[in-house]
Amino acid sequence: MDDEFDITSVCDAGGETVLAVSGEVDVATGELLHRRLAQVLAHRRDLVVDLSGVTFFDCSGLRVLMAARRRAALAGVGLRLRGLSPSVEKVLRFTRLRSVFTVEPDPDSCVRTLPARPGRRPPGGPGFAHSA
Repeated sequence: MDDEFDITSVCDAGGETVLAVSGEVDVATGELLHRRLAQVLAHRRDLVVDLSGVTFFDCSGLRVLMAARRRAALAGVGLRLRGLSPSVEKVLRFTRLRSVFTVEPDPDSCVRTLPARPGRRPPGGPGFAHSA
């Protein structure tokens, strides 16, 4: 996997911007990410930050995301994170800050949530038997 830092921007017809971040987010690249997020939020557009390509993420990256969260709230626009890479997930869980962000699943993920059928109990509920 390539660790070179990159930010790709896509604007969709729904009025939001998607920034796909890849590579290492650290003290050397955090300021670049901070400026790009601020630039998008200054246009008062909803923002989705796709972090599925991030290979390294430290407290510098966390500081940038927290600042973007504050800026989005002040601007009255939405900020969502998408596709947390394992390194991002680890930092957010360790700092107990994952719950302060709206996180949507990676669209390329093979994990799907299926709606429950009426009248059926979910696995693990009453009447669920484990086989050994």
